[in-house]
Amino acid sequence: MKTVHIVDYRGAAEALSSQDVVQALYDESALYMQGVLLTLDGAAHAARRQIELGMLNSRQFREYERERFITICRQQPELRDRDPRVEVDLVDLSQRIVVRVAADLAGIDISDKVFAGVPRLIRLANTFRDEATSIHSLRDRGVLQAEAAEALQEFERLFVRPSIERRLGLLQQVSEGAMERKALPQDVLTVLLANRESLSLEDSGLLHEMAFHMVSGLGATLNAAVNSMHRIFMWQREHAEDRRVRAREPVFLRRCIEESLRLSPASPVAWRRVLRPLRVERAGWLEEGDYLIIDVERANRDPAVFGPDADSFNPDRSTAAGALAYGLSLGHGVHGCPAQDLLLADARPGASGGILPRLIGEYLLRGMTPHPEHEPRLDDQTERSFWKTYPVVLGAA
Repeated sequence: MKTVHIVDYRGAAEALSSQDVVQALYDESALYMQGVLLTLDGAAHAARRQIELGMLNSRQFREYERERFITICRQQPELRDRDPRVEVDLVDLSQRIVVRVAADLAGIDISDKVFAGVPRLIRLANTFRDEATSIHSLRDRGVLQAEAAEALQEFERLFVRPSIERRLGLLQQVSEGAMERKALPQDVLTVLLANRESLSLEDSGLLHEMAFHMVSGLGATLNAAVNSMHRIFMWQREHAEDRRVRAREPVFLRRCIEESLRLSPASPVAWRRVLRPLRVERAGWLEEGDYLIIDVERANRDPAVFGPDADSFNPDRSTAAGALAYGLSLGHGVHGCPAQDLLLADARPGASGGILPRLIGEYLLRGMTPHPEHEPRLDDQTERSFWKTYPVVLGAA
């Protein structure tokens, strides 16, 4: 068995789009990652992705962004109130917003009957994330799996089972003609329940898919939001004469987010296992069972594609033809992020642009600045770049 490392952008993009390899990064995270959209391959993956993407479409994303997302943001007291100065943790504030977005899209109801529903869902999703990324964790893998197993039972009992039961009732009303199909919730769980027979989805499969969507929705979006604000703060400090941040120019904010995503992908590496003999440029032929380790973080800093200053943050960067401004950070090929159009949509001037630019715009509207006395801290229990805390001040600008 051979393992090949890929570090250049073109090679990484080619490997990620190959039909001759399968996902392998989560082989050690068997508790719930096996059999979810991210780890399925072949016909099973195509069938589930087609059904889920039927719900995750551009029109619904735009409606969600214009209506529900802004409501969620402004329901947070720190963003709703206009107090002159409020100290807050950017990680905590972003989690409270993003977890509700992830739950909405997945189809997880946050009932008032569940004590402290939002904080509890955040805790459960973070527990799932820690187990899914155990390959990079500095904690004991057995402990992570035990915690995730307990969290999965709690997640099913308090969130997934009630959400399934409510949607089954609504689907029954549709089948009886008592309700129109267009009145059904627009979420992943509803479309999976409507198609579970053709997908051969058991209850455990639904549970795992919901856990996966909570992790992917919370983790990637949270990191992108906090990293983007971190780099915007640094840009303002180093380019005090640049007025584009203060003016909240949508195109510039989008470029800041894309550049931050490029430098800090949610998953710094991607692993693939070879299914059929495959030729990789500069590595030669690989046989069935060989592994590709695709260094997404290094590929995103390839100077041949992103210029000689590829390691630095530059929102005005020009990239080589065919390369995405955010690199490979949202995946590539059949395993590309299905919600990328919600995160970053239309780049044209005056367009909405997706929830990340919207969220950053809300933060800047409230005059968010780094806390003058307390420093941000990274999570020291993982090799991944997850922020533990990021103290900021609102209303200070």
